[in-house]
Amino acid sequence: MQLPDQVELIEEDNKLLIHLKNTTCVAMLLETIKNTTHFQLEQFLFGQQGVVHDPEGNTHCNQMVVSFYNKEKLDELN
Repeated sequence: MQLPDQVELIEEDNKLLIHLKNTTCVAMLLETIKNTTHFQLEQFLFGQQGVVHDPEGNTHCNQMVVSFYNKEKLDELN
C-alpha cells in the first residue's frame, strides 16, 4: 500500500494539506508531529479541477490570509 501524493494532517477541526512529494512540506509535517504521541492523516480528495476559480481561471481549494505589520512603524505613528 502506498500513501497518496496529498494528505491532510487532522488535528481536531483543523486540517493541514501536506504534499508528500514536496520536501519542504514533509519537513513541516515531521516538525509538527515530532512531539506528539499520535496523529491522523487523511487522503486529500479534491481533484486538479479545484472547487474555487479566480478571475484568471486558477483553481484554489483553501485560502489563508495573513497580515504582517512592523511594530516599530506602528509605534512611531502612535
